[in-house]
Amino acid sequence: MSPVPAIVVEGFDRAAPQGVGDVKVAGNYAADLYPNQKMKNDGFPISLYLDARTKTLVEEFSTSNFFGITKDGTYVTPKSPAVLPSITNKSLMQLAESK
Repeated sequence: MSPVPAIVVEGFDRAAPQGVGDVKVAGNYAADLYPNQKMKNDGFPISLYLDARTKTLVEEFSTSNFFGITKDGTYVTPKSPAVLPSITNKSLMQLAESK
């Protein structure tokens, strides 16, 4: 596994509070078109969005769920209601729990 160079998006939100960020609909992708292209032009292949309400919590990447592994090997992923559920993320969580 290799880390991915990313940048935190500032000035744009991926999903509105109490919106439909957790649902696979075309409108959820439109909000990322401009910021995603801007970040790619700046040399970052992927962008990381913070929560729209407080801008203090990691939510997800522009193209995928976010997850991290802590130094002690703990699997970490946001538990935000604005994050689209992912079978890949769910599978990784189950694998991490079984270790």
